[in-house]
Amino acid sequence: MDHQTIGGGPFTTGGPGALTAYPNAVYYCSQDIADASCAVSRDGGLTYGPAVPTYSLLDCGGLHGHVKVAPDGTVYVPNKGCGGNQAVAVSEDNGLTWTVRKNPSSTPGDSDPSVGIGAGGTVYMGYQNSDGTARIAVSHDKGKTWLYDQNVGASLGIKNIVFPAVTAGDDNRAAFAFLGTTTGGNYQDTANFKGAWHLYVATTYDGGQSWVTVDTTPTDPVQKGSICTGGTTCGQDRNLLDFIDVTLDAQGRVLAAYADGCTGTCATGGAQNYDALASIARQYSGNTLYGAYDAVVAGMHKKSKGGR
Repeated sequence: MDHQTIGGGPFTTGGPGALTAYPNAVYYCSQDIADASCAVSRDGGLTYGPAVPTYSLLDCGGLHGHVKVAPDGTVYVPNKGCGGNQAVAVSEDNGLTWTVRKNPSSTPGDSDPSVGIGAGGTVYMGYQNSDGTARIAVSHDKGKTWLYDQNVGASLGIKNIVFPAVTAGDDNRAAFAFLGTTTGGNYQDTANFKGAWHLYVATTYDGGQSWVTVDTTPTDPVQKGSICTGGTTCGQDRNLLDFIDVTLDAQGRVLAAYADGCTGTCATGGAQNYDALASIARQYSGNTLYGAYDAVVAGMHKKSKGGR
């Protein structure tokens, strides 16, 4: 069992509904050796039904990203390798059945993709493409077709990314956080890769047609050198960097949580120290992902660091 994820949201009208007054379904998903499965709780997490396969190894690789539930109850579990593409496993009947829906513009990557879902059900899938670049695509029909697939790191010269995380607010607004570097090549080469990694956030306000990407840590690298995405084969260059997520506050400001692997003298020019300091980058000005608050919040991002 691996890649465990839990999430919740409304029930659809196309499957069994709530057993108690608790209004939402709760989904627990994880990957096993031959498939990945999701179990559903209809009583607020007190009990769960049987695990239902979302896909088998004949469809996709075993590892997957985090489960997300749309406002209409549609459930999405993203996967980095389904045949020659990346995809989402989708349930439209409260977890009874699942369908794999591919993004044909994508190619398999090393990091799990992530989905964010807007208030009207628009799906944003951010992913690391096979060439290492940061790409994101949009679907208005629950993953059946994908639009505006594009490299959101190109404007800043980003050549490699890892650990994408996506969130959305209003249906036409979303944010895509990831660790990125302007250095190309094999970023898992511990002896030879010398790139500096930063936390980037790309934001759209027009439904994914265009994105603006900013470096939220321009003077303080998150990591120097290699980052391992090889799971149990990793050495010290994983240092919890895959513990990353992005969400919104009540006014739609973007908050990205990440592990800072380059602290102290490393951050000021010294050698990489492979730390794992719990950190948060928080939007403090500019338009947020909820348009109703554009007049009261305005710009960029700064970060604060907590304990380990």
